[in-house]
Amino acid sequence: MKIYIPSRGRGTRAELVTAAYTPFRWLTKDLLRNTILVVRDEEVEAYERAVYGIDVSIMACGSPKNLSEKRDLIARHVYNKGEKKFLMSDDDVMLYIRKSPTDWHLRYPTKREPEDLIKGMEDLLDQYPMVGLSMREGNNRVGEGPWPLIKECQRSCRFYAFRTADYLSIEPNRLPEMADFDTTLQFLTRGQKNAVIYYWANGQPGSQHKGGCSIYRTSETHDAVCRQLQQLYPSFVSLRQKNNKGHQSGFGTRTEVTVQWKKAYESCK
Repeated sequence: MKIYIPSRGRGTRAELVTAAYTPFRWLTKDLLRNTILVVRDEEVEAYERAVYGIDVSIMACGSPKNLSEKRDLIARHVYNKGEKKFLMSDDDVMLYIRKSPTDWHLRYPTKREPEDLIKGMEDLLDQYPMVGLSMREGNNRVGEGPWPLIKECQRSCRFYAFRTADYLSIEPNRLPEMADFDTTLQFLTRGQKNAVIYYWANGQPGSQHKGGCSIYRTSETHDAVCRQLQQLYPSFVSLRQKNNKGHQSGFGTRTEVTVQWKKAYESCK
């Protein structure tokens, strides 16, 4: 199963390869051979310089306006290549794993463990159309247990794998932002559970981190998408105001959504 990493505005080695949060901190040599960085045409040369000497592929994707358009291009590329399953990761994601089945505290994975994770997710796609990892925030709410420590019908973001045919059978990228919320809800409301692994977790530096979606996302566009999601799923999505002291660029206080994931799945019964 190949790993697709959409990236934008982070075409330097410091921003992409050696940053505190980056897939290049957990991608092994074997995983890198199956990893494709997906970048806009005008950024290809910068990204080639950033990953010079690293055995990773770069795919030019034209000039999509936003991440949702880029993910759509990835999915259609995957389909045309005949790939039955694929994984997408944000370009500023770190991975963590529990210290043991009896200790929910997280640690960084050792060298080969990410390969086991990717293989495990690929196998789980035989049972689910969508498999993701818990966010680091809140991972401890799920108690002790062995791999894969799955919870079904949950939020999935930043790092997830799909069965290609299922992904393209819905409209996974119809929202310009927060498409992962809509994608999950589309599966759930048609009776397909997703799986979220809690034995592992993913972490990110936070909203409006330089590059990526922060290039075009504003508090106003984010608010509009939250309201659009609520209109699409009025029975399962409600709006709230979130005060996050750690972020700037107008995102200290912003509109956010509360989603009743299990209720969305139960609605199709």
